[in-house]
Amino acid sequence: MDITIQERRFTFASEYEISGPGTMLHARKDVFAFPARMQLSLEKGPTFVTIQGRFSVTRGKYDLRFADGRDFAFQCEKLRKGVYLCQRGDDAYRLYRHRGLRYSVFQNGRQIAAITRSRKDVRRGNRFEVRMNSDADLTIVASMVLAMNASEGDEPSHTDGARAEYASRRSEDRKFDETWQPS
Repeated sequence: MDITIQERRFTFASEYEISGPGTMLHARKDVFAFPARMQLSLEKGPTFVTIQGRFSVTRGKYDLRFADGRDFAFQCEKLRKGVYLCQRGDDAYRLYRHRGLRYSVFQNGRQIAAITRSRKDVRRGNRFEVRMNSDADLTIVASMVLAMNASEGDEPSHTDGARAEYASRRSEDRKFDETWQPS
């Protein structure tokens, strides 16, 4: 399954559209919330995931609260290498940042998604192209991407050239698998 997460620019609050085959979701960051708070919902529907930031000096930490009662803790596990952990009991998801503008998501050690972040466009904002397994939970993967994007902000630089140069020198915890295909 292929989905796109597109940040909307020039809105009062950060907003995202998440679209895929038969899916249209909307995420909106609360304007004056500290720490950050974002809500994910069906377009013009009730909120079914709340992404609530937790105060942390060095690492992005969030609680992902689902309307069905599931709660996940999302945090940066390895700041320098860009590894994020999203966990609930024994169910663990890891998002790995790779060289360039690529990411991958693993559930309990098995890859379930590959993500490409397009170069930042001042007019359009960040755009993430996500290829994922058909049995993967879209809401968890989308929530992880939104929380990671919120915690990274525009680091390390506001310009694409500097960001790409920094990303090419960064060490990786796990290499990007060029041959991976969704199932």
